[in-house]
Amino acid sequence: MAFRPPTPASRDWHQSLHFLSLKLISFNMDYFWALKELEQAEQAQDLEAQCQGDVLSELKKREKSRPLHEYSILNLMTYFLYSPLWLAGPMTTFNSFMSHLHDRPQQAMSAWQLLLYALRLALCLGLLEVLLCCTPVWAIGRSSTYLQLHQRADLLVAYAMLLLIVMWLKFLCIWRFARLWALCDGVDVPENMRRCVCNNYSLSGFWRGWHSSFNLWLVRYLYIPLGGRRWLWANVWVVFGFVALWHDLEVKLFAWGFLNAAFMVLEHLASTAWRSKAAALPAEASRWLRAAAGALYVYVLFFVNLIGYALGVTGTLGLLHLAFGDAPSTALPILMCTGLLALSMVQVMLELRESGFSRDGVGKVT
Repeated sequence: MAFRPPTPASRDWHQSLHFLSLKLISFNMDYFWALKELEQAEQAQDLEAQCQGDVLSELKKREKSRPLHEYSILNLMTYFLYSPLWLAGPMTTFNSFMSHLHDRPQQAMSAWQLLLYALRLALCLGLLEVLLCCTPVWAIGRSSTYLQLHQRADLLVAYAMLLLIVMWLKFLCIWRFARLWALCDGVDVPENMRRCVCNNYSLSGFWRGWHSSFNLWLVRYLYIPLGGRRWLWANVWVVFGFVALWHDLEVKLFAWGFLNAAFMVLEHLASTAWRSKAAALPAEASRWLRAAAGALYVYVLFFVNLIGYALGVTGTLGLLHLAFGDAPSTALPILMCTGLLALSMVQVMLELRESGFSRDGVGKVT
């Protein structure tokens, strides 16, 4: 059973419309909420005062309404066509963008910090170049070289993992470059890829760190209006359905969205049950149970994202067939080894988080 991973293609012009649609929704919703505040008897001068004084946090910049005269067609077009964020984001709300445009430039990073940020980006670009030269994952897929590995389940699993890592590193370089450009221009936007793709053991944590700016947009304009955490079991289906449709009209993306929503609900139910039972367990047993559950979700993250971002449904099933179908005797040892590795990885992740060394891109322990 052969499969062919999707081949890289040139960027279609209509892909920029995806981000324009998010910006249009942001502008209209922010404008609507600003009008609602006025209807609730808030004075126009209070809106002006919200944007002055001390430096506002990113959360307040997203939520604080702007003076009504700033919701103009000129500012909308500026927000639409802002060069650093035009192609791929990161996404920022209209309110936050206006706060930098009209109040004060970004103060999140000094010139020295921007230089260090640029050096880190250069190192990431160099690492991506080395990886693609030494292990050209896209060329391996296009040339069907992976078919020669049908007797080596370990190498097929390693290839699939490397494919996801290269995908993560590629997006990291794109988004970090765009954010660096915006920061140099005085506009602070949310950081994407706050954590390494291998440093996740839950879906909620993964999505807070992967396309973080899009996640913040979804929370503000879709998740909270739908009821937030109280109705999580229902609104995650709408959220991931929207995300799948926003990316493209493809079967693999809807399958990816369905699986994400299903496992998110399971994760929420398990977390709720765990909070009520964890106190009765010994600390050591609690730690091992958390690690085991996290290791299981490492597999979930691995295969769900293979379906959505790399190989699709047919490709992922084909990979499993190539890895284990022709040589089922190798399946158990491979699963045992990868399971032990995942368990060890999650133990390290838990230790880093509990000790305060695991930080996201904005300096918060997560």
